[in-house]
Amino acid sequence: MNTIKELFFFIIIAMILFLFGGYTVLDWFQFSRKIADYKRPEIPYVRATKVTVSFLAAILVFMIGKDGFNERDTIMLVIAYAVILIGDLFLVFDINLVGTAAFALSHVFFILRNGSGITMYIKDSSLINRLYDIVSFVVIIGIIVTVLRVFFYPRLKGNPFFYVLLGYGLFLGVSLWTAWATLRIGFMPERNALLVAIGMTCFFISDLLVGVHFATEPGNTQLIARYTTWIFYTPALVFLALSGYDLSKIF
Repeated sequence: MNTIKELFFFIIIAMILFLFGGYTVLDWFQFSRKIADYKRPEIPYVRATKVTVSFLAAILVFMIGKDGFNERDTIMLVIAYAVILIGDLFLVFDINLVGTAAFALSHVFFILRNGSGITMYIKDSSLINRLYDIVSFVVIIGIIVTVLRVFFYPRLKGNPFFYVLLGYGLFLGVSLWTAWATLRIGFMPERNALLVAIGMTCFFISDLLVGVHFATEPGNTQLIARYTTWIFYTPALVFLALSGYDLSKIF
């Protein structure tokens, strides 16, 4: 990574940290002072800075170029972040169905990216590893289905959006499982794989909170879900973006 690109890289990271701290403080200040508007829980500045963070994270990915550890990996990550950016813009304008579909599509690319080398891994893995993979997959999907059935279904019964959440939840579950599988597949460098696993876990939690927000009536529960979402979503965007870099060229 050349000097100018490295400087730009760290400036973007610093901007994200600054904006993240700002909107987190403002969100929870509103909540603690009980001045948040349930219909418009985010002030315009906060709304704008959250979209800006999403854009900056995408810029981190778009500028990877030759500093990625694998060309195919970089391409898949660029596509995934382009789709995420589109999804975020739709959600900003409350076009939730299209936004959710965009995020589901982004997970398709994350699955293809993070699952690179999985065929060879499965072929060469031991019986114990295969059993572990099967059990972990069943546990993740089981948790998602249980949460959807116990929490979301009673609140969204008769609402077609429940089935949208169900479909999205399955994509999310496979994506989370694949992310953690990168630690065992061996396609990515170890540090990159760890960033993927942590980043997708944060993504999973943030999406779960988004679902809670959609499924609850205006009130404190909805506010807590909305404000907590970005505490996990921002690290998810940053960690997954950084996972595309050849970290030996930066740190």
